[in-house]
Parts: sequence; C-alpha cells; structure tokens
Amino acid sequence: MDSSIRFALYLIGFTLLVLANVWFLRSLRSSFSRGIVIDSFYVAGKENDPKIGDHLAHMLQVRLQQRAAEIEAYQNAILSHKPADSRRKQDRAGAARAFLPPSLLDAKSVAVETRLLDKVDIDVSLAGVQLGGFFSWLQRLMNRDHTLRCAVTIDPSGATFAATVPAAIAGKPTAIWKHIDGTSLNDITYVAADAILQAKLATDASNQASALKLEEFQSLVSILGETARLNHDVQLGRAAKSEFSDLVPKAEAITKVLPQWFEMTYLAASIADAADHPDAAKLYRAALDIPSKDIPAETQHRIEARIADLTPPVERSASDAEKAIMADAQYALQALNGVFQKQLTLPKFKLLPPDERNAYIDRNQYNAPAVVELLPDVTYHEMAWPFITQALPGVPYEGVAGSIMRSYADICSVYVKQQKSMTGTPVDWQLAPGGAAWVDGKNPADDRRPLFSLAEPGKAHPHDIQIANYSQLADPQNPSSMYINSGIGNKAFYETAVKIGTDKALRIWIDALPYLQKNRGNSNYPGFAAATIAAAQSQGAATAVMDAWRAVKVPLKQAKLKISKTRRSAEA
Repeated sequence: MDSSIRFALYLIGFTLLVLANVWFLRSLRSSFSRGIVIDSFYVAGKENDPKIGDHLAHMLQVRLQQRAAEIEAYQNAILSHKPADSRRKQDRAGAARAFLPPSLLDAKSVAVETRLLDKVDIDVSLAGVQLGGFFSWLQRLMNRDHTLRCAVTIDPSGATFAATVPAAIAGKPTAIWKHIDGTSLNDITYVAADAILQAKLATDASNQASALKLEEFQSLVSILGETARLNHDVQLGRAAKSEFSDLVPKAEAITKVLPQWFEMTYLAASIADAADHPDAAKLYRAALDIPSKDIPAETQHRIEARIADLTPPVERSASDAEKAIMADAQYALQALNGVFQKQLTLPKFKLLPPDERNAYIDRNQYNAPAVVELLPDVTYHEMAWPFITQALPGVPYEGVAGSIMRSYADICSVYVKQQKSMTGTPVDWQLAPGGAAWVDGKNPADDRRPLFSLAEPGKAHPHDIQIANYSQLADPQNPSSMYINSGIGNKAFYETAVKIGTDKALRIWIDALPYLQKNRGNSNYPGFAAATIAAAQSQGAATAVMDAWRAVKVPLKQAKLKISKTRRSAEA
C-alpha cells in the first residue's frame, strides 16, 4: 500500500476520532447541564415499528410540557378570577360569588425541564477494537442520575407502564408501575406524563397532591380545568350553575381523601358556593377548622362572611323581636332618665309589617318593624323624643326649631350608644349603622353604612343630605330642611364633646333647652349657640363651645336668620 493511501486512511481515522471527541465533549457538557434526559422507551408486545420507543420518548416530552402548561394556565385563570362581593346576591346563575381560590398546584412544582437522549451512533474501531459501544456506555453512565427510563408492555388487555423516575424529578429515585386500559401511544403518554408530574409534586412538602392516587390526581387537574372554563363562561354571561353542580361531588371526593388540605377544601367550598349547593357552608367551615393552617386574615374574613351569608337565619318569632327591641328601649330610657332627671316609663310597643321602613313614637306607643332589632340606635333615637317634647311643650317641630330638636334626638341616641359601650369617652359618632340599607329596602346586615354621622354630616352615605356649615342653611320652607339643617347642631355638639366629653357636652345642651321654649318658632342657630355658650359658663367650657360653633360657621351673636338659597332645591 503506497504512502498516499495510508495517509488517506490515517486522515479518515483521525477525522472520525475528532468527531467522536467533539460528540464526547458535547455529551459531557449536556450531562452536567440542567434538565431531565428521556431515554428511548423499551417496548414489548408491539414489534411493528422498531422506532416506537423513540416515538414514545418524544411524545412523552411534549406531553409533559403541555400538561405542565395546562396546569399553570388553569391555576392562573382561577386565581385571576375576580371574586364578587360576598354580601351581594348572585347576579346570574353559576357565578362564583366568593371565589378566591388558593394555589393548589404551583407551576414550579409541576414543571419538568426535559431533553431527549442524544444517543451515540458512532461505529469506530481502533487497531481492530470497536469503540462505539464504549461511547454509548459512557453516555449512559454520565446521564444516569437524571435519566428517565421507561418501559411499556402491550397485550390485548391493555398496556403496563413502568418507569424509574430519577431523584432530579421526585427528590429520590421513584418507581412507577401503572396498568393502562388503552394501548394507543396517546393513552400511554397521557398516563405516563400525569404519573411523572405527580411524582414531581413530592418535592414540594407543602403540597398534598402527591398523596393522591393517579386517578384522583387526574380528577383534580380536570376539576381545575373545568373550574377555569366555567368561571370564564360566567364572566361572559353564560349560565354555569348546573355544570358547577357536576363538579361538587368530584371535589368533595378529594377532600374526603385529604381532609387536612386547606386549599382543596376551600376550592371545593367555592365550587359548591357557585353551584348554590347545600354543602357550601359546611365545606367553608371545614376549611376554617383545619388545624395548624396559617390562613391569611383577608381569606379568613371572606370565608366567615360567606358562612354567615349561606347560613339560614334562625327564625325568630314576633315576640322575640319585640323583646329585643324593648330591651333597647328600656336601656335608653334608663340612661336618658338619668341625664334629664326624669322618670319616664316604657311605652307600649306595636310591631309594624316587615316592609315598613320607619320607626316612630305615637303618643305612648313605639312602632317599629322587627328589623329594628338590628338597629338599636333607631330605638335610642325614638326614646329620646318624649324627653325632648316634654321639655319643650308647644314648640313646633318645624323650621330651624325643628332642626335643633331633631339634632337633640340624634345627640341623645349617640349618647345612649356611648353609655352602653361602657367606655366613658366618645368613641362612636355614627347613628344607626345599617340604617342606610334599611331605608333603601335592603338588609342592614349586608350594608353597615349609618343613617347619619355627627362627626361628618353629609358623608354617612351617598344620599346623606345633612350639612355642617351654617352658610349652607336650607330654607325652612323646604320640607327636608329639618333633616338637612340638623347636621349643623350635630357637628357643633361633636366638636364640643371631643374636647370636654359627651356627658358634659350633653349637660350643656340640656341646660340650653329653655332658649327653644322661650323663642319657639323664632329660634335660630345664632341664638341657640349663644344659649349653649351661656350654659357652658358654669361648666368652664365656654371657649370649647364657642370654638365648636365657629367650626360650623355660626355667627356668635344674635342676628336675624340668614337663609342660604343654595339649598332650596334639596330633597328629602
């Protein structure tokens, strides 16, 4: 053999060795890189396609990526669903009204970074020794700690999937053995991917999904997907209550397997809530009862609110409501008898129809619907009127005099509330929280906005018409002027009480009542202010009272009534 031929052979051999080394270095680099290596499946019982093992490996890689992406998308869709107000009734069928589900399957916990095994296929011999097998062995050796090896046996009854999941996926080497009813490549890879992802969840100690059977885990993923889809349908205005109902038993089945999994129990409760299922409240309670769970305060409050909304109220008889209302009336009388130095007795009581949105004293009878049981300030307010009218016989309840009289009733009701709170200092300046909803024909338990606020007249709710500035005084001929203008007296009393105390301020206001009795229908705020300042002299509080009236812009001298035209159009 001449030298040129030998040179060519050596060159070819050298080139092959260089290529082998290039592959070796690339394989070495990939062996230490992140990611799980999926080896070709070993397949028994299906010999038609020699490449079927490679096909299954590739399909499994794609299915793992797809399934992880689906779970992340489902969870994100559920978490981004905006919960409706827990107190608002369902606007359309199937709306998940309190739906603020927790994260059950964290995206990082199910994501698996994979690559296919780039198998050695080099046929090299040196000095008559085959080297290709050595490279193949070396490749598998270097990748063994993060290689996913799978085997499938196919027979007429179905397929059996077996795998050794490396520690890089499951935290420790884990064996999977699963019978599959179908024999198609899709059937095999779908089950294989779910089994591997569930094993991956074992690396998250806080997640309990790894304790489920594979079928239960698949059901959980299906529940997440259906919930995300149904929430989207609801947002588009489609009815979904019946479909949510179909999910309830599936979700409840998982809560029975893992009763200490808060996130799952809360999800099941939210689904039941969306379906108007009778188990919703029970599931919410079960979630709160799970021990050793650090539930965020906002979530706990939302759950408690839903439990309250979903729990039917105990049916109370008319006599029960009457007893509660009259107990409030008795307390108010006791407190006001003390401060007015009177001995008034408890009036008779008449229960009004449920749709009546008013409460009032008529001679010696108190009239109120049962809902006033939830609004004790209303009763305190009405119990104040006998004291006011007895102190002011013949004073007409109209004009500015009527506004001041009404302010007295507001002040007395807040005084009684503060006395009942046992604090001894001003703490609550709102009159009848829930009253705004009541007068609108709604449930006062659902909306706690007050009727009035002594601290901020006109700001208790959007329709609050009281004012806190004398320059805005409404025309006394306006039928609503007594409500509007009473805010001036309320604010002046508040400014006084926060400086000297409610008890002392009320004593001054009571001592100023003779002004109204003397001036009757000619009473005005500047004159009443002067009367309170005079009454405050003996209490050493004249400066505080003067400052209070200045705060509401009332002139501190006797003057003719100045009527602001800006409030003439105000409505009740």
